[in-house]
Amino acid sequence: MKKFLSIRDLRERDGIAPSTRWQWIKYGLYPKPIKFGPRQARWPIEAIEAYEQTRIAESKVDAA
Repeated sequence: MKKFLSIRDLRERDGIAPSTRWQWIKYGLYPKPIKFGPRQARWPIEAIEAYEQTRIAESKVDAA
């Protein structure tokens, strides 16, 4: 079974404000959610973990 995270789950996970996250999505810097309704967006945990791994890898390249 696939696990989906809400905006609240993501806030608890990484401390990033929802307004910041939506701006990142708008500019293509963060994975887009899956919409389950007009006011219900969820992110597959696999997409978030992949995003995090990419950011970690990019930070290691930048530090070198």
